[in-house]
Amino acid sequence: MVSQAIDEVNQVIASLTEALNDMNDVLEMLEEAERQKKADEHEIENLRRALQQLQRPREQFRRHDRRPPYNPPHHQQHQPPDSDQASSQEAPQNSQPSSEPSQEQ
Repeated sequence: MVSQAIDEVNQVIASLTEALNDMNDVLEMLEEAERQKKADEHEIENLRRALQQLQRPREQFRRHDRRPPYNPPHHQQHQPPDSDQASSQEAPQNSQPSSEPSQEQ
């Protein structure tokens, strides 16, 4: 009866030791997860700063450059007015009735 109680106590001790080892493993995983979380947050903060530095020059360029976009002039070759353009610039010949008698017979 005493030896049986000793065996039971030893089994409880073994179970508790196993549970303690499992809990230590869980604690190590949680600590590693916490370290990784801090490292990730630090990396995210570094990336945010880098992104802000990249965006700042563009924003400053946009603020300082208020000129409209550059549109190159259209190159046209200089040509003397042709007969179509010359006649369109002159007054139409038969648009008003003539006061002179017509010479048609």
